Parts: sequence; structure tokens; C-alpha cells
Amino acid sequence: MHAAYATDKGRTHAENDDSLLVDLDRGIFLLADGMSGCQGKIASELTTRTAHDFLKNHIMTAAGKNALENLLAETFSHAHNVVREASRRERKLRGMGTTLLMLVIQGDKACIGHVGDSRAYIIRDVITQLTTDHTQDNCAGNDVMLRALFFLSRQRMLAQAIGASKKIEHETIPMKLQEGDRILLCSDGLTDMLSDEAIRQVIAIHRDDLQAAADSLVEAANRMGGKDNISVILVTI
Repeated sequence: MHAAYATDKGRTHAENDDSLLVDLDRGIFLLADGMSGCQGKIASELTTRTAHDFLKNHIMTAAGKNALENLLAETFSHAHNVVREASRRERKLRGMGTTLLMLVIQGDKACIGHVGDSRAYIIRDVITQLTTDHTQDNCAGNDVMLRALFFLSRQRMLAQAIGASKKIEHETIPMKLQEGDRILLCSDGLTDMLSDEAIRQVIAIHRDDLQAAADSLVEAANRMGGKDNISVILVTI
């Protein structure tokens, strides 16, 4: 297993509210996209740090048929409570929130969990979006034909976010991995600028250099406008 990551504030934002965490030894990969204007950077960093601490302390004892799914469910609940409590304690942090996208790999088994509109894809012969955007208007963004042909950049509202929502309804996706699988975790700063097919082509061009692929995805999104923070994590099996 190998991993690479890249992040950039984009061409229109003054700071980067995204937060990434890659723990290759434990098979933990986290991406959070903080809500801009609401202490997003604090929310995303607190969320990834809290989620990582919880996962690394419990991953070795996770057992049972749905061990990874249950572990991610507990992690979401814990991170959400920590961020909400921080927001409650400090007035300047009121309303802060973030997406949270998690990938945990143990052997040939993996589980993806998410809240928000950061996305996970798997690339085999084709690129397939694994997650569903938690937005109030997600129909066009998840239309396979549209996503294959066009990049979609539009304003939309999160339906839920870590910390900002009273309660969250996370999504978990268990997977059985194959040798050669490539998994992409990314913020909407990438997917609003590049179509799924464009993303697949960039990764294919740099199939022998994972870091070059990650860097090139960020560069391509910036060339298309870079209208938001851009973050990617690439994992190969």
C-alpha cells in the first residue's frame, strides 16, 4: 500500500480551510473541508486530529463482522461531540463546522465513511464515485452522465456538517480491495473544477508516480479556476 497527498488554498481563497491526515502504518486516511467564514480551519484540524486519536486508540481492538463500520460510526459521533463542545465553549467558534471523509484499511478490507460533500472514488478500469454528497441540492452533481462530461461549479449548501449540525447521519461503505485499486479522497475544490473523466485521465497519466498524480490534480483544478481549497489523498493497493 502506498499513499500520496496534496493540498492548496486555490486561486480565490486567502487561506486553506482543508485538513489532511495520512497514517500509512495504521491504514488511516482523513480529509476534512472546513466551512469558510466560520473558523473552518480550526474545525477541520480539530476534527481530523480528534478522529485520528480515536481511531488509533481503538482500531486494534475492533472486532466482529462489521468492525470497521462500527468503528467509523463511533468515530463520527466522538468527533462531532468534541467539535460541538468546542463551539459551545468559545463564542468565536460558534457555528463552526466541517466535512469529514475517512478511509480505514485493514488487510484486504476497507471502509469509507463520510459526512458532507467531500468525495471518495475508486479507480479500476473506470472511475466510480463511492460517496453521495450530503447537500441540499445534489441531484446534478451525482448524475453520472453529467459528471462524466462536464465539470460542475455551483453554489450549494451542506445538508449536514461535523460540529455545525445538531445531529449527523453518516454514511459508511465497506469494501473488499483488489491489488491495483486506487482510491481517491478529495474536497469539492477538486470535483467542482474537474470532471470525473478528467480526474481519471490525470491519475492514469501519472500511474507510476502517485505523488505526481496528486500534485497534478491540484494543479489542474487551479488551472480551471481554483475557486476553492483543493485537497487530495491517493492510495494504491
